[in-house]
Amino acid sequence: MFRYFLFFLIFFASNKLKATHLIGGEMNYSFTGGDVYDISLSVYRDCYLGQAEYDVPAYILVYDGEGAYLGYFSVDGEPEVRLPVEIDDECYTAPLNVCVEKKLYNLSVNLPANVSGYYLSYQRCCRNNSILNIYDDVVNSVVASGMNLFTFIPPLEQLENNNPVFNEYPPVAICVNKPFYFDHSATDSDGDSLVYKLCTPTDALTDVRPIYYPNQNNQDPIPFKEVRWRNPYSLNNMLGGTAPLKIDSKTGILTALPITIGQFVVGVCVDEYRSGEYIAQTRRD
Repeated sequence: MFRYFLFFLIFFASNKLKATHLIGGEMNYSFTGGDVYDISLSVYRDCYLGQAEYDVPAYILVYDGEGAYLGYFSVDGEPEVRLPVEIDDECYTAPLNVCVEKKLYNLSVNLPANVSGYYLSYQRCCRNNSILNIYDDVVNSVVASGMNLFTFIPPLEQLENNNPVFNEYPPVAICVNKPFYFDHSATDSDGDSLVYKLCTPTDALTDVRPIYYPNQNNQDPIPFKEVRWRNPYSLNNMLGGTAPLKIDSKTGILTALPITIGQFVVGVCVDEYRSGEYIAQTRRD
């Protein structure tokens, strides 16, 4: 009899939209010259607990570096692909019906040089209420906890930058009561120094308006809100147990000894430095 738990799966559910089952992602950008950036948004969906449509189009919101909302870009995205479910232990087998899909949204955008840079954000509600390590938010008596995938582009007047890209997608399932090891490192095409750390994932939107609507401008403001950890979980112990999840700040190696079967929200951040100066942070939810 196998034992397993789902890792990094940030399930979405909504009373309004039935079950959405989006499970996290990240956003990347590369500078191509002029004022043009290529943007890549990866969104993961659970197709094990239920099916739901991806956002088509998806809206990528734009703020300046001071937090003022400027507008949005829309993109339809590529066809989704199913990810392999692999557990690196011959004694354990993941259930055959565990299913995770990835949808990639690529677009080129024009962002005129400014003095404060830009935040780009993809916002969506809601996470599944079966997640063990965070609380649902209660907003105007509506239960909801959403997800915000965002990145910061520093002012072009200061430097031209490409943010780091994680080398591997997170494992879909790992074993309980077995030491966990995963290389969560990233590659930076500029050769910047990278420092890894765990970070609290961010929340977004509500059940009432679970998707950004251009005609209503229901976007979340900056600073973006964070999810709330459920006791006894915390930033320092996201999965529970006596051997907490940790990440090596230099290598990006994740380690833990998970003891609980369940679904968990985890955030990983990488800070980018050039010539000793902090540039920006890239996040994976």
